[in-house]
Amino acid sequence: FITMASAATIDVSAFLTTPITRLSECTPEHRVIATAIDQALQQHGLFVLEPPSTTSRSTIQELFQHGHEFFDQNKDSKSALPSTSQAGFIRGYLPYGAESGRKEYFEPKEGFSYGYEWDSSKAPLNQLQGPNVWPDNLAAFKAACQSHFQGSVDICQAIVAAIAVALGQDPSALLKYCQGGDTISLMRLFRYHPAVAERTCLGSSPHTDWGFLTLILQDQMGGLQIQRDGTWIDVPAPEPFSFVVNGGDFLALLSKGRYHSPIHRVQTPAVQRLSFVFFYYPKYESDMQSQSWSSSEVAKDTGYNTLMQVEDSDELTTFGSYIQRKWQGVQVAPSGVKLKQ
Repeated sequence: FITMASAATIDVSAFLTTPITRLSECTPEHRVIATAIDQALQQHGLFVLEPPSTTSRSTIQELFQHGHEFFDQNKDSKSALPSTSQAGFIRGYLPYGAESGRKEYFEPKEGFSYGYEWDSSKAPLNQLQGPNVWPDNLAAFKAACQSHFQGSVDICQAIVAAIAVALGQDPSALLKYCQGGDTISLMRLFRYHPAVAERTCLGSSPHTDWGFLTLILQDQMGGLQIQRDGTWIDVPAPEPFSFVVNGGDFLALLSKGRYHSPIHRVQTPAVQRLSFVFFYYPKYESDMQSQSWSSSEVAKDTGYNTLMQVEDSDELTTFGSYIQRKWQGVQVAPSGVKLKQ
């Protein structure tokens, strides 16, 4: 496999510590960061992100420790946790081997899904909102996950602001697509297991992501690969922890094809490893019909089930309705095996 050894690691801390809403507020540092992100998203569709100054390495290490504590519970304890998987609203424990993106692969992993901490006393405004489920005996795990969710939202908003600068727009103009998007966004914690000899295995089957951005927090083992011209390229995994930012199908549409949503997969590890994967969505109501884009900006014929590859799309008007239709169409295969984003 080819590697992205030459890819720069980008630090967006300036957009977090000195947030801006207008182009006139840009400093030279803001513009350098925006240019680097622009080039990376055009060339690869993703980039490696240096853990920002607002996120300490000790906090990340503790997060991973709590993640291992959750998965180290016995099978009965994990399976007893309530879980929900309906039309894109996914919460709770995913058992080992229960999900596969493509029928030809077995994915030896287990997972845990959560999102915005929705008040259970309030009625959701759409089908992608609702309360999380947490294990009663792991309070520190819950607190660490909640903190990481909000930190991931902040990082993604900073990246959206940087993208706006790269496109010559006021950050506020692009951030309007994100208002309320945190309430429908999805965090998935995976423990990847080594391959099993009798099956053709991948940690995650080849696919594109449907949303605005995907933020992956990985350890030094890595395993993420992107496809370029039919060749799989290893994405760097700097020690000890790093983020990978992946452009989604919605971003490809919004940028009118300037940025692409890369086909990617995850290799099975030699030993167990963890990864936090944050699917950052625009607001549910984002209009998918009045925009000056076309579905050709997100290819339909790749075989990897992109956002615009949906039946009866004329009746769908919002991003949320597209996501719900996508999940309704792929969550359960005829064999009963769950499929994934």
